[in-house]
Amino acid sequence: RHEFLHALLEAHSAPNSPLWLREGLVEVFSDPPPPSALTPSIPLSQLDPLLAHPASESQSAAAHRAAAIYASRLLARYGRAQALAWLASSLPANAVSNLANK
Repeated sequence: RHEFLHALLEAHSAPNSPLWLREGLVEVFSDPPPPSALTPSIPLSQLDPLLAHPASESQSAAAHRAAAIYASRLLARYGRAQALAWLASSLPANAVSNLANK
């Protein structure tokens, strides 16, 4: 299911879609984070490099959890339709700053 969601979302993602958004949406759609896990351990500005090139399995897991939390915030604030529209076009800077400053 997880890998199918990757294929589905990647087929509809703009080339400039942030990696955290693609990975985070897959995580949320396949296994949403519990409500108690609403504080990401990694700042949004550092997330894409850690997802692309984690130094360890634990760092990769933490980055995926953080991406899921940020994607959950995006979905809660703007809704699924808007999040998917931004995935296909581009994510506005003000939406990103709203997520990072929550």
